[in-house]
Amino acid sequence: VDAGAVINADTKGYGATLGPGGTLSSKPALYGAAYGGQGGIAVKGTAAERRLPYGRWRRPVEPGSGGGKSGTFNARGGGLVWLDVKRNFVLNGLVSADGNRCNISYYWRSAASSGGGVYIRVRRLSGTGSIRARGGLTPYDEAKPYDPFFANGGGGRVAILAGNFDELADFAANNVDVSKGFSIGSEETGGAEDGTVYLGELPVGLSVDIR
Repeated sequence: VDAGAVINADTKGYGATLGPGGTLSSKPALYGAAYGGQGGIAVKGTAAERRLPYGRWRRPVEPGSGGGKSGTFNARGGGLVWLDVKRNFVLNGLVSADGNRCNISYYWRSAASSGGGVYIRVRRLSGTGSIRARGGLTPYDEAKPYDPFFANGGGGRVAILAGNFDELADFAANNVDVSKGFSIGSEETGGAEDGTVYLGELPVGLSVDIR
C-alpha cells in the first residue's frame, strides 16, 4: 500500500443502533457504541445500560457497532478489514476502520459509533504507514461541557499475526491507533475506552492465502 493510498472501511460497519455494542434505539443519544472498548455514557445515562465490549481481541472478525440515528443521519460503526497476505506486506499508506461521529447538526439527538476491526495475517509487515480503528467523535460546546448528550464511541480492535513478530511492537507503538472518541476541542470522553491491539507470531508452516 503506497504512501497516500488507503484501504478504507470507515463507517462501513453496523448501522445506527445495530450490532452487539450498538447504541440503544430507545435512547439514541445517551450511550456511545462499543467494540474493543466500552462506549461513552452521557450524564443522564445509567451505568447499567452502558454499551460493553464484545468480540475476540486475538481474532477481530466483526465490524464496529452503530451509534445513534438522528434525522437521516446514520452513525455507522467502523467496518472490518481482513487481510491475508501470502508474502511481505509493505504498508506506507493507511488501513482505516474508524467509527462515525454523531450528527453535528443534530448532536443533541445521537451518540457516536465504535471503531471497527482490522485483522492482518502476513509473512512480514513493514513500512511507515498507519492502521486505525478509532471510536467516533462528538461535538463539544464550552458553554455546556457536561451536556447530557455527549456520548462518545469506544475504540475498535486490531490484531496482527506476522512472521517478523520481533518487529511488530515498534510498528504498533508508532503506527496503530485504536483510541476512544473524544469530544471535539475537549478531553471529555464520557468514560469511553480505547480499543485493543493484539500482536502475535504467525505459526511456522501456516499457509496464508490471499483472499
